[in-house]
Amino acid sequence: MAIIGETYTNQITGEQVCFVHTATSTSGAYVQFENVIRARQAGPPMHIHTQQEEQFTVVSGELNLVVQGQAIKLREGETAVVPAGAPHTFDNRTGNDVLFQVKLTPALDSEQMFTEMIRLANERNAARPGLRQLASILQKLDGRFYLAGPPRLFQDLLFSLLAGTVRKTS
Repeated sequence: MAIIGETYTNQITGEQVCFVHTATSTSGAYVQFENVIRARQAGPPMHIHTQQEEQFTVVSGELNLVVQGQAIKLREGETAVVPAGAPHTFDNRTGNDVLFQVKLTPALDSEQMFTEMIRLANERNAARPGLRQLASILQKLDGRFYLAGPPRLFQDLLFSLLAGTVRKTS
């Protein structure tokens, strides 16, 4: 369970996540956190939240979003909303860090996903969790979050096989 005010840091990329509101504090209505992405850092792969709206608000710096193939540049004070089911990603292409807030509505199990991704990446001493670790996380989310490609059926089959391997070897 995430703790309000505690910062979770990826030791390789320097990305930071600090929860402002958790599923518990909002009775599941939403989860909100501040996110720092270092200069010239990539964000996550193109992905989809099937049951959640995701709102991005830049506090300082500049954030690049791609939503359903459309590039959006957000600057300080600007907000963009990604509807549930829309493929999207984000990154920081500038020479400065970007600080932004993310609000996912409803909360579901987002905070566990984000803290687990950071924990597993740190365990591997890598920017991201390994494929088998990612498969295990995605299986727990039961289709509420998946990558925008390859096709979802292929992902479901591959990740269920890989997640089974994780359970047997861990």
